[in-house]
Amino acid sequence: MHLIIYDSLPAWFVFTFQSDTRTFHFYVRKDVAEKQSQRLRNSPIVSHFRDTLRIDDLLSPFHSEFGEFFGFGEAIRKAGESLCFLHFEARVPDVITKTGLCTKCGGKGEMEDGMKCHYCSEGVAYTYNWHDAYALCASMNLLFMLMDEGFLATPGMSPGFDQLCGVTTCVVADRGGFDLGGQFGEKFVDWLCRVEAHPSVMSAIRESLSRLYISLMHLGTESYLSIDDHQTRVDIDDGYLTITVPGDAACIHADRGRSRTNEGYSFYSHNIDHPGQQITLLAGLGLLQGQYLKDLGIIHL
Repeated sequence: MHLIIYDSLPAWFVFTFQSDTRTFHFYVRKDVAEKQSQRLRNSPIVSHFRDTLRIDDLLSPFHSEFGEFFGFGEAIRKAGESLCFLHFEARVPDVITKTGLCTKCGGKGEMEDGMKCHYCSEGVAYTYNWHDAYALCASMNLLFMLMDEGFLATPGMSPGFDQLCGVTTCVVADRGGFDLGGQFGEKFVDWLCRVEAHPSVMSAIRESLSRLYISLMHLGTESYLSIDDHQTRVDIDDGYLTITVPGDAACIHADRGRSRTNEGYSFYSHNIDHPGQQITLLAGLGLLQGQYLKDLGIIHL
């Protein structure tokens, strides 16, 4: 079995993220989609997700094949295809429901001492509805599971670039239940080493992730991110990537055990407690892959 950490393999799957529309774009190589299209039919993991995440069967019927939709409901929908790839997209859902004026601050957005009210967002009380976010995270989990098999990249269609990364995710409705990890390929790591010298690229990605998290979690103004627990960072050190999102040291970080420079590495996560954190981290990986393809001169897949 081939591993992208050590082997250069023609890409069979890549995903990017479009910040202005909060949309993931997934590209699945056609021959791989055909091989994997039946694997989830009658799979017990589908019923497991329904039971543990309470994903409504009527609102979100499951689509096991790479047709008009994939996964639960319309979380991931087909957007087109090219000579080499099937193109799917998924818009990040809203997770908040406004419930009226905050009773703690009387709708003012600040307390009597002038400090910002931490019970609301600018005077508006709200509650979280995770159903659609659960459906998206579960759908992406299953997609990543089908794609996380290096042997799929046997000689066949070649898109002109190597597999950049592989991702696995955890989706459990509990604290620490949204961890993720994976591997980066050698050429992608080599690119990370180069882009490290261009702080403007990293700054733009960090800004995009900050805005995504703010809009997703409805944190209000960006000044809220001045609190240490609510910062978003993208750091690269000698090619080793760390992405940090708001939370208790919530991040993905590199395994720094590379035995030589011309190879990739694994990455892991820490304290990823809810879908908002996982989605933001995946968006970061998508933005980096999109920038890699752009630097390679690949505009359309």
